Amino acid sequence: MFTTVFFWIGFSVVVGVASDTRGRNGAGWCMLALVLTPLLAGALLLALPRRTNIEPFAPVPAGPKPSTDYEAYLARTGQQ
Repeated sequence: MFTTVFFWIGFSVVVGVASDTRGRNGAGWCMLALVLTPLLAGALLLALPRRTNIEPFAPVPAGPKPSTDYEAYLARTGQQ
């Protein structure tokens, strides 16, 4: 029983690390592998394409620097 739990958690961490190298959320995939099975989550991860050159935030347009976080948010989302 202990061996099964040990390997389940270990392979879930491997899925998390593999997903991180493929440009995906490592912690999320590790949790998914813990809930499902590491084998199923790993197969799903391999079936999905790699994510490359993902820009997490939109660039802030050039211009005067916003004085507050709210103004920065408006500038970033283009809702001025």
